[in-house]
Amino acid sequence: PFSYGASLSSEQANFNGNHPYCEANKGVYRTREIPVGSFEPNGFGLFDMHGNVFEWCEDVGHTSYEGAPTDGSAWVAGGDLSGRVLGGRVLRGGSWACDADSCRSAFRRLCGFPSTRCIDHS
Repeated sequence: PFSYGASLSSEQANFNGNHPYCEANKGVYRTREIPVGSFEPNGFGLFDMHGNVFEWCEDVGHTSYEGAPTDGSAWVAGGDLSGRVLGGRVLRGGSWACDADSCRSAFRRLCGFPSTRCIDHS
């Protein structure tokens, strides 16, 4: 679920350390963003792919992957998340205010449009 393996602690990423993932111990809850590069990079040399701030994706939100592009391109057409912002963009990676579960690579959240500032306290 994470570039670090099956669990995530607040020694590896900036999230609500009171709610780690899997067998990780509870840790620090920093309550704010911190400078990029405060933790070790993943295997590709990328920093902060889990936690700190959500990453806005080009893809619009859909309830399933049926009809998604199969060539790796962004899914920019449509959007069918009933009761939410039609055409809203997908957020990934979690944030400082989230539990570790929201930092998993498979987790998606919908936010409005690129000009929307989303603050998530889940």
